[in-house]
Order: sequence, then structure tokens, then C-alpha cells
Amino acid sequence: MTVTSHLSMDVASKAAMFGVATARGIDRAFAHMAERRAVAAHANQGLADRLASARDGEHDALVAAHELALELARTRAELAEAREALAAERAQSIRLALALRQAA
Repeated sequence: MTVTSHLSMDVASKAAMFGVATARGIDRAFAHMAERRAVAAHANQGLADRLASARDGEHDALVAAHELALELARTRAELAEAREALAAERAQSIRLALALRQAA
């Protein structure tokens, strides 16, 4: 065997080892990337769940605020009716007091 053939075999052997090492590195990189994608997908799902929960909570808060507004409107209407009734009773009391004075 000549020196040239030894060198060419050595170069071919090193190229093959480099190719195997490169392929292993690429495989590891792809596996790592797939793992990172899985972690990111899990995190995204967690964020989506939190967002949905926040939206549900926001909806519940809006419904409660609407119910409180309706209750406040009913209470104000009842208060207005009570004020009108009180004013009518006061007017009646004044008329009765005037009638009693005139009768006395």
C-alpha cells in the first residue's frame, strides 16, 4: 500500500467518523427541539386554560354586576314609591290637622 492510499483511507475514515458524529449531533438537536416544542405546547395549553378561566371569571363578574344593577333599580323604584306614599300620608295628616282645628 502506498502512502497516498493510506492517506486517502485515513481521510475517508475521518470523514466517516465526522459524518457519524454530525448525524448524531443533528439527531440530538432534533430530539432536543422536539422536546422543547412539547414543553412549549404544554405551556401554551396552560396559558389557554388560564385565559379561558379568566374569561369565565370576567363573564361571571359581568353577570353579577348586571344583577346588582337590576337590584339597585328595583330598590330605587321601591324608595320612590315609599317617598310618594309618605308625602301622601303627610298631606293627609296636614288636612286632618286643619280639619280638627277648624272643628275645635
